[in-house]
Formats: sequence, structure tokens, C-alpha cells
Amino acid sequence: MHSVSGVPAGIAMPPSSTGSTVMRLPSWLELSYRSISSTAVLISAGFSISRLFSPGWLDEVGAALDSVLAGPATALVVTATGKFFSNGLDVDWVMADASRWPAYVDRVQALFSRTLTLPVPTVAAVNGHAFGAGAMIAIACDFRVMREDRGFVCFPEVDIRIPFTPGMSALVQSKTTPQTASLAMTTGRRF
Repeated sequence: MHSVSGVPAGIAMPPSSTGSTVMRLPSWLELSYRSISSTAVLISAGFSISRLFSPGWLDEVGAALDSVLAGPATALVVTATGKFFSNGLDVDWVMADASRWPAYVDRVQALFSRTLTLPVPTVAAVNGHAFGAGAMIAIACDFRVMREDRGFVCFPEVDIRIPFTPGMSALVQSKTTPQTASLAMTTGRRF
């Protein structure tokens, strides 16, 4: 890992071979390049709440993905720390003003699409509970790994009465068997 001076503790950035300015990330988001195979590891950590898909988080992850594409990465591992991988959407934020919903969902779906189409292999190292959009970002990755005793993967949209968009439905259906997709999307079952 190569650290950039002036960047808050816990932040690692790729080395800059061109002398260009390196993006600074917030203290809760770590982007590090491991020397083995130039794998970029994107770690979301440090929140006391587990709903990470806030508008600010989407901006910062988008910028981190820009850095991955500009750097030497040959793969991307997405993980988190603590009990939760992600509980998904910031429902409280969006429900405070329902007019935000269409633009917010478009941004979330753009992140799923971007993850699906990254030009490097992606791995979700699911460290804990992955619910809703958190589970969707995991399945948008090329590969997923998770210990059986570390949490659940669940699409609780049916329980919280949030409809799946056509894009979200297509993502779940393309990455799971028809039976699993139906069960996951209509019952909110925890796997």
C-alpha cells in the first residue's frame, strides 16, 4: 500500500506515477491497492449505521471507482467491516421527501450497472448482513464469498413495501436461479 501525505489515517491510495493529484477519500472509505496482482480493495467502514447508500456515499464510491479505473487495478474486492456488509438504501432519507425517490433509485441502479460492467473482475467479500441494495451490490459483483456464520443475505423489499424496479428485478433474476429469485423477491427470506 502507498499512503498519500495529508490523507486521514486509514486511507491508502494508489501510487501516482504521473505526479497527478490523488483523490482524497473520506475517513470511512478506504481504497487500497495490494501489490499482489494490483488488486484494488474498496472497504466501506466506520459508520455506526448500516444504511450506506446515502447520496454522499454514492458520490464517494463513484469517485473511488473512478480511481480504480485510472489506477493499476486488475481486480476489485468490495468489503466492509463490522457486523454489516450493507443494509442498502437510506430509506429514512428518501422517505423524508418522496419526490427524491426517482432520482435516487436511478443513481443506485447506475452503481449496480457500473459494478456489473467494470472492466476488471469484481469480488464481494461479504463480511456480514447484506440486505436490499447491499445484497444487490454483492450480486452485481462477478464473485461473492461469505462465511455461513457471518450474517444473512436478504431482499426485504416485500416487507418494507418498496417495489423492485425492472432493473433490480433483472439483476436478481440474472444472478440467481428462477426458484431462488422468486422466493427471495416475494417472501423476503433470509439466506
